[in-house]
Amino acid sequence: KGWPVAGHRIVITAWQLAVGAACALVGMLIAGESFPTQGWNGRVVAALSFHIILGTAVAYWLWFVLSERVSATVAALTTLMVPVVGVLGAMALVGDRPAAMDWWGFGLVLSGAALIVLNLGAAPAQRTQR
Repeated sequence: KGWPVAGHRIVITAWQLAVGAACALVGMLIAGESFPTQGWNGRVVAALSFHIILGTAVAYWLWFVLSERVSATVAALTTLMVPVVGVLGAMALVGDRPAAMDWWGFGLVLSGAALIVLNLGAAPAQRTQR
């Protein structure tokens, strides 16, 4: 928020993603990796589309919108949901099933976020006394 970037947030997001993809491609070529040509099916395409569209492009756009409207603390809380959304996406798209420790992790992440939100709702004098 201190140094806003001039330009429309969707254009900025698209450029960030394009530069990131180019860097990843260069790293892939340096490491000697190759692009997979086999194993493409509907589930793989759906998972990749989910990751590119919802998990990356929409998430970036929402981050910019959110950071303009709320405090940095509240905006940063949304990043705690990234692993939760990732696991839920894996459940929906590839049939992955979380273990008991994953569910405990979800609970701890959500509890931590709730504690921060509750602390933000406290009167400023109460926060400084703690």
